Amino acid sequence: MTDDEAFVRGLVDSPGDDLPRLIYADWLQDHNDPRADYLRAELTWAEPWKEGQPPSICARLQAMAARLDPLWVARVSRTPIGVCCDHIPFEDRGNALDAADIDRFERRHDIMLPTAYRALLLNVNGGIPDACRFGFGGHGYDGEAPLDLRWFRSLDPSHQTDCLRAPVEVLAHKTKHQTIRKYLVIADAETDRDDNTVLLGLSGPEAGFVFDRYRTRGRSFDPDELNFLCDSFIDFMSMLAPIDPSDLLFYFDSPDGL
Repeated sequence: MTDDEAFVRGLVDSPGDDLPRLIYADWLQDHNDPRADYLRAELTWAEPWKEGQPPSICARLQAMAARLDPLWVARVSRTPIGVCCDHIPFEDRGNALDAADIDRFERRHDIMLPTAYRALLLNVNGGIPDACRFGFGGHGYDGEAPLDLRWFRSLDPSHQTDCLRAPVEVLAHKTKHQTIRKYLVIADAETDRDDNTVLLGLSGPEAGFVFDRYRTRGRSFDPDELNFLCDSFIDFMSMLAPIDPSDLLFYFDSPDGL
């Protein structure tokens, strides 16, 4: 592991703690790395998260980010710029991945993952988010059936702590025009009515879009059954809201929610 990667993992593993970011910024500055200025600016911009509120979009920070590696920006930045989610800690993560692990997965399935999702895999590789629901500030899911996230799937097939935990899965569908539409199953969720899966579009006009789908057993995959959630993975992560555990629709210790 390089020094740079160690610093990134250090700040990812210390949600809410400014010190690892400041130490990383000082190290970058000592190496005349322009990312130091971005990291300090991001730290100031993300202050509202300490009060549980998403910060507003900052044009200056976006302009700084545009000059840097987008994967690095996504890994270190809090939502809604990146996928470093201080407000939603992850437990029971998968094994740490490096870029080569993800490259092999992409080649095996002939796909290309969106940068933001690749960033999340490098940061946490799946796991159980601490009591969160899709829909922030009135955006997102149908209010009559809120979508509670059970877990994000891991790229590592061995990361299954119980029989319900499945790895990331690629689904393919051949259209009537003989083109292949591919989707990635990235998370499992639940409404007050159904078990659901969360999918990420990988090809065609739906590439990058996030959907959910009622989990059906014994039926072939049909994209027409997908329910649109948002048009990017960063938007999806931005609209995950912490909730009171007493409001959860499910219980981790019981597959039937009893």
